[in-house]
Amino acid sequence: MPGDEQYAKNLLAHGRELLGKRLITLGYLTELRGFYNGIDIFVNTSQEEACSISILESLACGCPVVGYPSVSVGEQILPSGGEIVAQDDRGQLTSAIVRWLQDDDRRIKARQGARQRAVEAFDIRKIADGLWDEYSSVLSERIDARKPLALRPS
Repeated sequence: MPGDEQYAKNLLAHGRELLGKRLITLGYLTELRGFYNGIDIFVNTSQEEACSISILESLACGCPVVGYPSVSVGEQILPSGGEIVAQDDRGQLTSAIVRWLQDDDRRIKARQGARQRAVEAFDIRKIADGLWDEYSSVLSERIDARKPLALRPS
């Protein structure tokens, strides 16, 4: 991205140093649906991310997510969108990734769970309906509060 050229160069150099030819880069992608649909799992290692757009995109494309809970990432993924391991525990993360990659049936079933998680928790129509219901309830309570109290005969 413009302005981040040095960051990208440093990151890629470090990746090549660690992984050699195993590091495959795709470059800048303007459309990510093909990417998310082409991978088996999405790994998120964020320490401070709240409501991650990349996780939502991944889930919406039916790609399960494995990662750390971060700030609210666990809430985005669980219960059906993948797996969360202890924050910054590389051993647990590695073990979880290996389990996911070795279990074809689990990944296939989890694709539907990931899509369902995105729809049940983050579909804008459901969110809008929920907000409308909430506002209507508050307004109704406010209107009822203005009505004079009827005195009951004792």
